[in-house]
Amino acid sequence: MFGCNDDVTIWNRWRNPETGKDEWFRHVIPVKCKWKTRVDREVSSGGTANIANSIVLVVPESEYYRSPQEWAVLGAEEKRQFFTLQSGDLASLGVKAAEITGLKPNTEAEIKKSLLPDAMTIKAVQDFTRSAQGKHFKVEGM
Repeated sequence: MFGCNDDVTIWNRWRNPETGKDEWFRHVIPVKCKWKTRVDREVSSGGTANIANSIVLVVPESEYYRSPQEWAVLGAEEKRQFFTLQSGDLASLGVKAAEITGLKPNTEAEIKKSLLPDAMTIKAVQDFTRSAQGKHFKVEGM
């Protein structure tokens, strides 16, 4: 896909029903992606300017992608083989080896802080895989 030259690592969150705790599965997305930082500007009705950085990630279609619903019912071993894109997951520019364990110093917040400014928590995902050309997902986050 045009302009997709970036490696991206994603950490998918899963609530383990046996332990009741969140577990994270790290994946280097197996296709080149496009990572773009955007500055959002907004003026409130009171005239206050708000400026915030956000990130847009374009992920081309991949045979290793599963929808959040499909991924949720996979067993733990299968979750290691496939990735999904869902709100609340963590993504970072580049190939990263960090594992989120939930214990200091490897909590989600600490890992994200160590990866900033090239990390985001996913807020929204749009599926464009039904288009005739350029099948992809558009992921936005902060």
